[in-house]
Amino acid sequence: MSSEKKASDEVLIERERQKTKRLFIYFGFMALISIFAIFYIFKDDNGKRTFDLNLKEGKLSLSVDKPIVQQVDQKTAEYKTTDKEIKFTYGSINSSVIDELSKKTSVQISPYSFTGENYINKDIGYLFTVTNPANWRLTYHPGGLNNLNPINILIDINGTGEFNVVAENASYGMNIEEYTQANLQTLNSMGFFQSFPDISYGNDGITSFLIYNNTLDGLRTYQKLTKSDNRFFVATAKYDPLYTNPQIINELEQMVTSFTLIK
Repeated sequence: MSSEKKASDEVLIERERQKTKRLFIYFGFMALISIFAIFYIFKDDNGKRTFDLNLKEGKLSLSVDKPIVQQVDQKTAEYKTTDKEIKFTYGSINSSVIDELSKKTSVQISPYSFTGENYINKDIGYLFTVTNPANWRLTYHPGGLNNLNPINILIDINGTGEFNVVAENASYGMNIEEYTQANLQTLNSMGFFQSFPDISYGNDGITSFLIYNNTLDGLRTYQKLTKSDNRFFVATAKYDPLYTNPQIINELEQMVTSFTLIK
């Protein structure tokens, strides 16, 4: 073998080595980006973080025109009634998801208005799904955070259904089961129902869900209770089963079951 051919072979070998090295560096870098994105952007109730990342376009695959809890695949638990199973979310959505959504889409997020098919309250820290905002009149009372009055009230345009959110400071050491039972005891003493309703709990240990028929006003009532640090939130949907349009009932159910904390 001539010295020129040997040198040429060595150059080719070295080029292949460098090519292989660049590929390892590239894929390693992409893996690092993916791991960081997964770790940083979305946190669920167990401290694990996930992220729906569109690497091809380099942006979040989120849209305000769809329910956010569905897009991030928020975890759900089930509540069984006599005729169906109702899924409700639990855990929390990382605030960076909302910040990124606002930045990428240039959408103005306000607690005084709907954001696409969502209501997002970054100030207090929660969101829920509203699939047909035109069907609802929205009010926001930030002062309700401190005096047990509703923070949000949504009433359908026909006045047959209502959704509201109330917050209460947590007693020291009280967990979601104790708080839920205390609320039910209070409602029972006021004659809201004749027998205690069934309760389902989320796997996060901070969420409960229940349904009952209010014997005082005849309204079908859904409640979701969840704890955020030193505060409990109670989301309530209620409607007249005789006069409320089935579409409004479905939208109320979506609101209360999708109520999710932002942290």
